[in-house]
Amino acid sequence: MHIRVGYDIVHECAGPTPMMLMLNLRPERQVDLVTPETLRIDPPVPARQYADRFGNICTRIVAPAGPIRLTADFIVSDDGLPDRPGTDAIQHPVQDLPITFIMRNDLWGVISARRADAVSGGDKAGPFVFNLTRNAGDEIAKRLAGNP
Repeated sequence: MHIRVGYDIVHECAGPTPMMLMLNLRPERQVDLVTPETLRIDPPVPARQYADRFGNICTRIVAPAGPIRLTADFIVSDDGLPDRPGTDAIQHPVQDLPITFIMRNDLWGVISARRADAVSGGDKAGPFVFNLTRNAGDEIAKRLAGNP
Protein backbone atom coordinates (compact mmCIF):
# COMPACT_ATOMS: atom_id res chain seq x y z
CA MET A 1 0.00 0.00 0.00
CA HIS A 2 1.08 3.60 -0.50
CA ILE A 3 0.91 6.18 2.27
CA ARG A 4 1.01 9.89 1.54
CA VAL A 5 3.15 11.72 4.09
CA GLY A 6 3.55 15.44 4.48
CA TYR A 7 3.42 18.52 6.62
CA ASP A 8 2.96 22.27 6.32
CA ILE A 9 4.46 24.04 9.34
CA VAL A 10 4.59 27.81 9.76
CA HIS A 11 6.48 29.38 12.64
CA GLU A 12 6.89 33.08 13.45
CA CYS A 13 10.34 34.04 14.74
CA ALA A 14 11.03 37.27 16.65
CA GLY A 15 14.64 37.26 15.42
CA PRO A 16 17.15 34.87 13.87
CA THR A 17 16.37 31.52 15.52
CA PRO A 18 18.50 28.35 15.40
CA MET A 19 16.29 25.30 14.84
CA MET A 20 16.90 21.57 14.88
CA LEU A 21 14.25 19.91 12.73
CA MET A 22 13.46 16.22 13.06
CA LEU A 23 11.05 15.77 10.16
CA ASN A 24 12.68 13.05 8.04
CA LEU A 25 11.90 9.38 7.64
CA ARG A 26 14.18 7.00 9.48
CA PRO A 27 17.12 5.95 7.29
CA GLU A 28 16.01 2.32 7.16
CA ARG A 29 12.71 3.43 5.52
CA GLN A 30 14.40 5.47 2.75
CA VAL A 31 14.25 2.40 0.47
CA ASP A 32 10.44 2.54 0.73
CA LEU A 33 10.15 6.03 -0.75
CA VAL A 34 8.01 6.08 -3.89
CA THR A 35 8.53 9.82 -4.42
CA PRO A 36 11.43 11.95 -3.11
CA GLU A 37 11.31 13.22 0.45
CA THR A 38 12.16 16.89 -0.03
CA LEU A 39 12.04 19.51 2.71
CA ARG A 40 11.05 22.89 1.31
CA ILE A 41 11.91 25.97 3.38
CA ASP A 42 10.41 29.38 2.62
CA PRO A 43 12.16 31.74 2.74
CA PRO A 44 15.09 29.57 1.64
CA VAL A 45 17.90 29.28 4.20
CA PRO A 46 21.00 27.06 4.30
CA ALA A 47 20.25 23.67 5.88
CA ARG A 48 22.65 21.05 7.20
CA GLN A 49 21.60 17.45 7.78
CA TYR A 50 23.24 14.95 10.11
CA ALA A 51 22.35 11.72 11.91
CA ASP A 52 21.99 11.95 15.67
CA ARG A 53 23.22 9.24 18.04
CA PHE A 54 19.91 7.38 17.65
CA GLY A 55 20.11 7.31 13.84
CA ASN A 56 17.47 10.02 13.30
CA ILE A 57 18.07 12.42 10.44
CA CYS A 58 18.16 15.98 11.80
CA THR A 59 18.20 19.22 9.83
CA ARG A 60 19.78 22.32 11.34
CA ILE A 61 18.80 25.80 10.14
CA VAL A 62 18.80 29.37 11.37
CA ALA A 63 15.36 30.78 10.68
CA PRO A 64 15.25 34.51 9.91
CA ALA A 65 13.02 36.97 11.75
CA GLY A 66 9.41 36.71 10.60
CA PRO A 67 7.47 33.72 9.32
CA ILE A 68 9.18 30.58 8.08
CA ARG A 69 7.35 27.75 6.34
CA LEU A 70 8.49 24.11 6.26
CA THR A 71 6.69 21.78 3.88
CA ALA A 72 7.02 18.30 2.41
CA ASP A 73 4.76 15.94 0.50
CA PHE A 74 5.88 12.44 -0.47
CA ILE A 75 4.70 8.83 -0.76
CA VAL A 76 6.01 5.80 1.12
CA SER A 77 5.33 2.16 0.29
CA ASP A 78 4.34 0.03 3.29
CA ASP A 79 3.11 -3.54 3.80
CA GLY A 80 0.42 -2.32 6.22
CA LEU A 81 1.42 -4.75 8.93
CA PRO A 82 2.00 -3.55 12.51
CA ASP A 83 5.60 -3.21 13.69
CA ARG A 84 6.91 -6.19 15.66
CA PRO A 85 6.82 -5.35 19.37
CA GLY A 86 9.97 -5.68 21.42
CA THR A 87 9.32 -8.76 23.54
CA ASP A 88 11.86 -7.74 26.20
CA ALA A 89 10.92 -4.05 26.28
CA ILE A 90 9.78 -2.59 29.57
CA GLN A 91 7.67 0.54 29.75
CA HIS A 92 8.23 2.42 32.98
CA PRO A 93 5.57 4.88 34.12
CA VAL A 94 6.90 8.43 33.70
CA GLN A 95 6.22 9.20 37.38
CA ASP A 96 8.63 6.41 38.36
CA LEU A 97 11.57 7.87 36.41
CA PRO A 98 13.94 10.10 38.40
CA ILE A 99 13.73 13.68 37.14
CA THR A 100 17.50 13.99 36.88
CA PHE A 101 17.50 11.02 34.48
CA ILE A 102 14.75 12.55 32.36
CA MET A 103 16.36 15.99 32.17
CA ARG A 104 20.05 15.26 32.27
CA ASN A 105 20.44 12.07 30.28
CA ASP A 106 17.70 12.48 27.71
CA LEU A 107 17.13 16.14 26.95
CA TRP A 108 20.30 17.83 28.19
CA GLY A 109 22.51 14.91 27.17
CA VAL A 110 21.35 15.25 23.59
CA ILE A 111 21.69 19.05 23.68
CA SER A 112 25.17 18.88 25.19
CA ALA A 113 26.27 16.48 22.46
CA ARG A 114 25.35 19.08 19.84
CA ARG A 115 25.71 22.49 21.51
CA ALA A 116 29.43 22.93 20.85
CA ASP A 117 28.87 21.90 17.24
CA ALA A 118 26.14 24.55 16.89
CA VAL A 119 28.70 27.37 17.06
CA SER A 120 31.14 27.92 14.21
CA GLY A 121 34.77 27.08 14.88
CA GLY A 122 35.98 30.69 14.74
CA ASP A 123 33.19 32.03 16.95
CA LYS A 124 34.56 33.36 20.24
CA ALA A 125 31.11 32.86 21.82
CA GLY A 126 31.47 29.06 21.56
CA PRO A 127 32.79 28.41 25.09
CA PHE A 128 30.26 30.88 26.54
CA VAL A 129 27.34 29.13 24.78
CA PHE A 130 28.68 25.72 25.86
CA ASN A 131 28.92 26.73 29.53
CA LEU A 132 25.62 28.60 29.50
CA THR A 133 23.67 25.60 28.21
CA ARG A 134 25.47 23.17 30.53
CA ASN A 135 24.68 25.33 33.56
CA ALA A 136 21.09 25.89 32.45
CA GLY A 137 20.56 22.13 32.19
CA ASP A 138 21.91 21.55 35.70
CA GLU A 139 19.76 24.35 37.13
CA ILE A 140 16.55 23.17 35.46
CA ALA A 141 17.11 19.59 36.61
CA LYS A 142 17.65 20.78 40.23
CA ARG A 143 14.52 22.95 40.22
CA LEU A 144 12.32 20.23 38.73
CA ALA A 145 13.63 17.79 41.29
CA GLY A 146 12.63 20.24 44.05
CA ASN A 147 16.21 21.17 45.00
CA PRO A 148 16.59 24.93 44.33
